[in-house]
Amino acid sequence: MPPVISFADTISDISPYIPITLDLNSHNYYHWRHLFEVHLGRCNLRSHVNATAVLPSHDPQWVKDDLAIIQWIYMRVSTEIFNLVFRDAATAAGFSAALQQLFQDNVDARTNLLHTELRNTVQGDSSLSVYCQRLRSIADELHELGDPVEDRQLINILLIGLSEKFDKQASFIPMMRPQPTFAEVRDGVLD
Repeated sequence: MPPVISFADTISDISPYIPITLDLNSHNYYHWRHLFEVHLGRCNLRSHVNATAVLPSHDPQWVKDDLAIIQWIYMRVSTEIFNLVFRDAATAAGFSAALQQLFQDNVDARTNLLHTELRNTVQGDSSLSVYCQRLRSIADELHELGDPVEDRQLINILLIGLSEKFDKQASFIPMMRPQPTFAEVRDGVLD
């Protein structure tokens, strides 16, 4: 019987499928995890990261696929994260669980830290787009942790942290009716 070839055998560079590198300071775990799960689903390999799945480690193709997934994880995480989790597990499911624990442990402390970071984030020399993306990423992570930030609150934080060159536009936003969404403010109200 000819050997079975899986997607894991044919994909060595996953950068086109997962274009972001998981990093502790980028607040991108949930985006990264979503892209990784989509990629695994596309390759029919999701069971490898399911903590409750039975691991058929006696199957050579399963072992090969699992090692490919581990390699994919290594390729798309920062050196800091690699150093924090590489000893924690020997399977893709183990690595997935270690990453989840790293980003979801101490939810209350993480939530408090993110709220502080959100309130203290200012535009500085960043472009408006980069500043808005930073705020949105923190808000998205808070949402994933079960503490969503409403658009109105996010807009207020945005306005407080804007550089002075946007003072005139920013003064009109609170008076707009109906109130714009964060996306509307980001995509054009401040132009």
